[in-house]
Amino acid sequence: MTVEKSCAAEQEAPETEAPALEEQIDLRRALASIPRSDRLLLWQAYVQGLKSTDIAAGLGVAPQAARQRIARAAGRLRRALGPGYDRASSEPA
Repeated sequence: MTVEKSCAAEQEAPETEAPALEEQIDLRRALASIPRSDRLLLWQAYVQGLKSTDIAAGLGVAPQAARQRIARAAGRLRRALGPGYDRASSEPA
């Protein structure tokens, strides 16, 4: 790669990375604004990929109750993010 191409690539990279960085900042702020228990539920369901039955066992509640709590936590996060953020296309199992 020539020096000119390298410089051109470096100049383009911040433009493509900026929206992703802004989204990460928005997500971190929104997560910080919801209760810790909601963050934990969302972490378990969407990051760790735990099934609602496993989350329910940890909470000592029925799986349906765990699913409802996860849905409420996701709703709080969506509201904290505000308009312009799409709803997740998949729900936890």
